[in-house]
Amino acid sequence: MNPKQVIFTPHAIQKVLPRILKPALDKRGFSLAAVILDWPKIVGENIARHCVPQKISFGRTKSYGAILHVKATSGASLWLQHSEHWLIEKINSYFGYKSIERLKIIQGPLPFSQESSVVTRSPAPLNADQERDLLHLKETISDDELVIALQNLGRSLYGEINKIKPKE
Repeated sequence: MNPKQVIFTPHAIQKVLPRILKPALDKRGFSLAAVILDWPKIVGENIARHCVPQKISFGRTKSYGAILHVKATSGASLWLQHSEHWLIEKINSYFGYKSIERLKIIQGPLPFSQESSVVTRSPAPLNADQERDLLHLKETISDDELVIALQNLGRSLYGEINKIKPKE
């Protein structure tokens, strides 16, 4: 083997993702990256649908006393304001120490909406060769769930290609 040749092996995404996201999260003040990654676990699915953490700002010493900036829908912002102490307690108990001292609630539309995030489109029709390629996966892969996932991905990708490719 050539000493300059590098062999890449697959890694679990949960091991790689924090290292990749750290620079971007640190830039926004999220040294406590788990606030974003685990937001639905921390505050609950129902509350997480109506608010998202924006950034964490620290005082000059960058120790205790952080302010969590939370963007919330207009209806949820009033509830968050009244439940600020409860929410701070939930966040701090998740981390096991007093990481957040107060909330700053920013009222406005969320960057995504649970209702509007699901877009259903019918895929473009596949030609016979493409369909045959997808059916061939059953012969080469023994895991049925993996075959279904790969076939769905293949249909989606082939569908996008067929939309872009000029018809002959």
